[in-house]
Amino acid sequence: MKSIEDNFKYQVSLFELYYREQWLEKKFVFNCVDLTFDICDFYFNIKLFFFIVSRGALPIYLFGEILDNLTRLGSSLVALYKWRQFIYKLKSLQDVTGGVAKDGEEAKDLQCCICLGNIVKGKQLECTHVFHLVCLRSWLLEKVECPTCRAPIVLDKPKAAAVEAG
Repeated sequence: MKSIEDNFKYQVSLFELYYREQWLEKKFVFNCVDLTFDICDFYFNIKLFFFIVSRGALPIYLFGEILDNLTRLGSSLVALYKWRQFIYKLKSLQDVTGGVAKDGEEAKDLQCCICLGNIVKGKQLECTHVFHLVCLRSWLLEKVECPTCRAPIVLDKPKAAAVEAG
């Protein structure tokens, strides 16, 4: 089953390379695939366990495998939830489009310092630096600071506290 899972991930990555654009939700899809295969593996081990028990034997060796399945299943659920929250928080950052910020200020020649490309549609951090969403996602996986000014990036601000402060 692991080879089927790896083959699927490989095909998705090839598809992404073919179109030369990073897919923001790819890791979420990979987490869903991991979860699906973990559920299938757990199901087949439970089914095998009860089949052997129905034949009059007690397969103690399967307890470790089932426990390992439960652990991987829990890890997959946590990873799926955390990644979904991370993407949601990134998408909630202020949008900047076409060289003009939402609040009406004109920005001149916006350039993403991560990929060095011009920004047509990007996300603005609290320090007012603007990046492509995909570039920012890749950067934040490595470091949780602004690539330009090195200011710490806080994505976990509660909405109520932000409204009271403003």
